Amino acid sequence: MRTFCFILLAGFMGRGIVQAQDTVGVMFYNLLQFPAEKPDRISHLKTILTEEKPDVLMVCELSSNTGSVTILTQALAWKGASYQRASFMDNGSLNNMLYYNTKMYSLIGEDTINTSPRFATVYRLLHRKAFEATGDSLVHTFIAVHLKAGNEYAAERGQAAKKIRRYLNQKTSGENVFLAGDFNVYSAAEPAIVTLTGTGKHTFEDPIGELGEWSNNDYYAPIHTQSTRTMAFGGGSTGGLDDRFDFILATADILTGTHGSTYVLGSYKAIGNDGNHFNQAINFKENTAVTKEMANALHEMSDHLPVKLRIANDYTSGMAQHSPAKGMLNWQGQVISGWDFEGLENVEVFDCYGHLLFTQSFGRGQEIFSCALPPTPHVLLLVRVQTANGLHTYRLARQ
Repeated sequence: MRTFCFILLAGFMGRGIVQAQDTVGVMFYNLLQFPAEKPDRISHLKTILTEEKPDVLMVCELSSNTGSVTILTQALAWKGASYQRASFMDNGSLNNMLYYNTKMYSLIGEDTINTSPRFATVYRLLHRKAFEATGDSLVHTFIAVHLKAGNEYAAERGQAAKKIRRYLNQKTSGENVFLAGDFNVYSAAEPAIVTLTGTGKHTFEDPIGELGEWSNNDYYAPIHTQSTRTMAFGGGSTGGLDDRFDFILATADILTGTHGSTYVLGSYKAIGNDGNHFNQAINFKENTAVTKEMANALHEMSDHLPVKLRIANDYTSGMAQHSPAKGMLNWQGQVISGWDFEGLENVEVFDCYGHLLFTQSFGRGQEIFSCALPPTPHVLLLVRVQTANGLHTYRLARQ
């Protein structure tokens, strides 16, 4: 009988440790009710995305499923591009979406957080290169949010942040999590920012460490993201660049590289913001950060600037880092068995391409499970176990 075990991956490791590293770009963009407002803006979006080539793109204010397909087929469509989108989760006229580079990632999970006035969306991506090269189950969790706009709604934004915080504490391991969105906050003293960055088991960090009084403060001119315009058209806000509404926050481990992924210093930027356009349109006179074509595209596409950062993924020695502290797994034939999982709730098994092979939910209090898999040629599988203590990701390798 052939045995498959996660503990040391001895057979796999015996062939030598594979050393590898890569970087990926993560981007968030408020699309200003695309395509409901001026669908011909797709050409401007293509200009922006072709220049930046993000590996992960999160968006908000997507008005329809049709629009999400248009972005995939027309804007993420340069030579050599290979992208896929997550599921369209209809939440009215202002929806979120995630797109990912299929050469880098496989989508292995989706969820929502019941925030108001619209839910936050959660996406879990398996880093394919790490998995295929070393068997390292390097998983990144991306949460996209669009909090309620208006200076008078700080309390409502704070309540939404509490729900996100609760989800992070209870439903994730807190490892390699990114929170991106249009927060609509004016100051780091707002309840939403305090809740996200200062409370809970897994706090979020501002990668550039610029928490402050952002609104209409020229000290923060280089990181403002709204508005790209000084004249009204297409439903957008005006007033020039004077607010930092758009963010990508990351859990602290991403700043230290504790779990295989590290923020690349100096990579965080509000795309197109050269620091010289405080209270001005992004394409007013010269822009030293981008070309004139790019500045015009940013001006025409949205009243927000996109934000972007890069992360370096090191899967040289990540094999041992993901051995579970609790729980045992065994793979014999086509059956995976697990035991000693306290408060077992759900089990999912994926192949290295992110295809779901098995899923099952369990009643609270259960500690063991057994699942029969369809025939698979793969020598490495990913097992995701939800327990009362959080979400844990393991891998099984053929010995």
